[in-house]
Amino acid sequence: MSYEVNELMIIQGNSLVAISNPSLPLKTSTLASLTDKDDIEYLIRQKYPEMANLLIDLAKCESRWRNDGLWGDNYQSYGIYQFQEKTFYSYCPSSWNWQDAENQLNCAVIMIKQDLGSTTQGWYNCYKLNDLCDYDPYCKKR
Repeated sequence: MSYEVNELMIIQGNSLVAISNPSLPLKTSTLASLTDKDDIEYLIRQKYPEMANLLIDLAKCESRWRNDGLWGDNYQSYGIYQFQEKTFYSYCPSSWNWQDAENQLNCAVIMIKQDLGSTTQGWYNCYKLNDLCDYDPYCKKR
């Protein structure tokens, strides 16, 4: 694979994280295709430093960092935050892809900021098992 000199590439470890090339398909030219644990954790720490520990522990609990091919809840939940399609689109823009790791991250933040993290719409079991309310500033103790 060859690259033009004027392209910006972001490399994390030995993975190509992003490349700014408008001639490439959108999914390839953005951070949208993240599937590697280190890349996702890096993105979390960059975008949401104040919530990073919560989001990281939640991803560990829900999916053990696997985004592609991990289906829970009888094959209804998908991705790093194990969203069901209906739940995802109830809280997040219809233009987002519910199976995309970065969109799942952003949707999780939207729901957590609405104090839904520890509810059955959110991640009740992981919150309870890992005491996530202890460092979720939006969580009202239940």
